[in-house]
Amino acid sequence: MDCGDAWRIRRIFIRRKFKYKDILSLDLRKIRIHLADLEEVLQPFIGKLGKPDRIKIRKAVEKGEIPMDSFAGTFKKSPRDIVAIMRRPQG
Repeated sequence: MDCGDAWRIRRIFIRRKFKYKDILSLDLRKIRIHLADLEEVLQPFIGKLGKPDRIKIRKAVEKGEIPMDSFAGTFKKSPRDIVAIMRRPQG
């Protein structure tokens, strides 16, 4: 986009009393970049957005806040079979 395009878009927004934020949608890449800044804002939604953290679980078990049996086998690695399909080269 060159400068002319940017000015043309800006004039359209001004003429139609349209706000730039009205055309924006969430960008997961930008959210990841600014996650430290957003952590406090997202805290009320931790139940929907969060997942158990190994370090926090380990600390809680060490302090005796959570019984060790509660998470027995949760983080155990288990083998999984993966099947890959590819096209046969033509020629």
